[in-house]
Amino acid sequence: MAPKYLELIRFIESLEEGEKISVRKLAKEHGVSQGTAYRAIKEAENQGIVNTIERVGTIRVHGDPRQNTQELTYREVARIVEGELLAGEAGSQEKLKKFLIAAMELPAAASYIAEGNLVIVGNRHDIQEYALNHGAPVLVTGGFGVEKDILKLAEKKGLPVISSSYDTFSTGALINRALFERSVQKRILLVEDIMVTDVFSLSPDSTVSDWYQLLKNTHHTRFPVINKSGRVVGVVTGKDVAEAPEKRSVSRVMTPDPITVSPKTSVATVSHIMVWRGIELLPVVGENQKLLGIATRQDVMQALHQLEKQPHMGEGLEDNVLRSVSVYRQDKRFILSGRVTGYMLNRLGVMSTGIMNLLFSNLAAEIMQSENKERGEMENYNFYSIKPLPLGSSFLIEGELLEAGRHGGLVEMRAYNQPGEELVAKATAWVKVLGG
Repeated sequence: MAPKYLELIRFIESLEEGEKISVRKLAKEHGVSQGTAYRAIKEAENQGIVNTIERVGTIRVHGDPRQNTQELTYREVARIVEGELLAGEAGSQEKLKKFLIAAMELPAAASYIAEGNLVIVGNRHDIQEYALNHGAPVLVTGGFGVEKDILKLAEKKGLPVISSSYDTFSTGALINRALFERSVQKRILLVEDIMVTDVFSLSPDSTVSDWYQLLKNTHHTRFPVINKSGRVVGVVTGKDVAEAPEKRSVSRVMTPDPITVSPKTSVATVSHIMVWRGIELLPVVGENQKLLGIATRQDVMQALHQLEKQPHMGEGLEDNVLRSVSVYRQDKRFILSGRVTGYMLNRLGVMSTGIMNLLFSNLAAEIMQSENKERGEMENYNFYSIKPLPLGSSFLIEGELLEAGRHGGLVEMRAYNQPGEELVAKATAWVKVLGG
C-alpha cells in the first residue's frame, strides 16, 4: 500500500483547477495527521500541481508553474483578489496580458483600454460597457454590484467579469505581487532542467566485478543502486569497491539510504548539499523513491556557470544592492566599493547587518573565483560590526586571500567608511568551492 501522503497527492491531482486546499481540511477529510497533510501539500507544490498565494491560500493549478509563469488566468485572478467570477466563464482560462486601473473619466480611459487587457474599475457602468465592447475583461472593485446588462454583454462576448470587495489599489497590488512572485519562480533553475535520465545503475545483488565492468563501459565511477521495484537503496563509488573482492555483492559495499532530491529541487539547493556533504552524485527520485535520473557535481557547476550568463527576468533586493557596487583588484587585495542607498537601510536608517553580510559574502565568492576559477559558498564565517553606515555614505570593503587549498580558502575582509576610512565592520570566512 502506498504511503498516506502519496494517496493525498493523488487526491489533490484529482481536484479541479482553482479549488482551495488546506492542511486542516485535508487531514480531517482523510483521517490523517496534519503533519502528513502538510507533507503532501508541500510535495504537491514541488511537483507544480498546487500554488500558494498570499492572502488567498493554496490552490490547485495545472502544469508546470514555471511555464508562462508571468501569466495568470482570469480564474486565478479571481482567486488572488478573493473575488467572484460573475460572468464570462467561457473566457476564464484565458491569460491575463496586462491590467489597467481605470481611475479616470471614460474619454481618458478609452485611450488605454485594449483587447485582452483587464480593466480594474469601480462602480462605473460606462467604462465597464466600453471595456467589454472592446474585448477587455472587467474587474469591479469595492464590492459594488454589476448591472444585468453588463453581465449579459459579458456572457455574449465570452469575457470575464470579476467582482472583489477590495479597493482598486489593493486589487492591483495583489495582482502585481502574484506576477512578481511568478517572475521570480521563472528564473529558478530546477534539477529537472539539468538531470541525466539515461542512467547506468546496479542492483543490490550485483557484484564488485559488475561495477568494474560498468566502469570499463562508461568511464563513470559512481552509480545508483536500485532494487527490483526501481527504488533507490544506495550509491556505490570507487572508494566503496576499493580492495573489495570482485565477487562481493554491491549491497555489502554501497552507501545505503543515500541523500536524494526531487526534480523540483532547485539547483542552488543541490549545489549547497554537494558542497557541505562532499557529494559528487545525487539520485533524483519520484514517488516511492523510484529513480528518475541523477544530478552530478559537474552538471551543477556547468548549470550555475550558464545561469550567471543569462539575463535576469526580474530584480529583487539582492540584484539592486549588488548592481550599485563595483569590485576590482588592487595588487593582492580585492576592493568592493559603493554608496549606501535606500535598498540597504534598516528601520533605523543605517545599512542593515544583512546587507553588509551580503556584500562580504559576494566579495569572498569573487576572491575565490579568481583563485580557483569557481565561485564558492561560505562554510565558516565570523562577522564583527563596529560602527553603522548612514544613508548616502560611501564605503569600501577590502578583501584578501590568506590561505588557499584545493577545497577552498580563508578570506579576510574589512569595511571602511570613506573618506575618513574608519573601520566599520570586519569578517573572516572559509569559502568552500563546488569544484573542490
